[in-house]
Amino acid sequence: MPFWAKPRNLSLFVQSMHRFYIAPHEWNPDALILSGPEAHHCRDVLRMTRGDKAVLFNGRGREITAEIVDLERGKVRLRKLHESNTPPLRCRITLGQAIPKGKNMELIVQKAVEIGASEIAPLISERTIVDL
Repeated sequence: MPFWAKPRNLSLFVQSMHRFYIAPHEWNPDALILSGPEAHHCRDVLRMTRGDKAVLFNGRGREITAEIVDLERGKVRLRKLHESNTPPLRCRITLGQAIPKGKNMELIVQKAVEIGASEIAPLISERTIVDL
């Protein structure tokens, strides 16, 4: 096996925390609650449990590292551990995306925004099949 195929020191890998969006009008650092689809994703999809940590952000430069304290059906309560400002990206990211079949464009837009794309340019390619 080549030297690069197997890591020698597993401590070099940093485990990332899951990130969840809270709308600015629901942002309250003293009472952190995930609800709706974000709560479902946290509890039922990722199967996070009490004591797990996550990063919450509001899309306006605020981030909170928090710990899950209670999981209810449709609601996840968290306790703030650390709050910080996130600086805006130094560059603008534009994603040129060929229009996919079905409802995949919604997922592409969601993920592009999550990673910081400021503009999405839909493209019609030679193989684009669009049913409007």
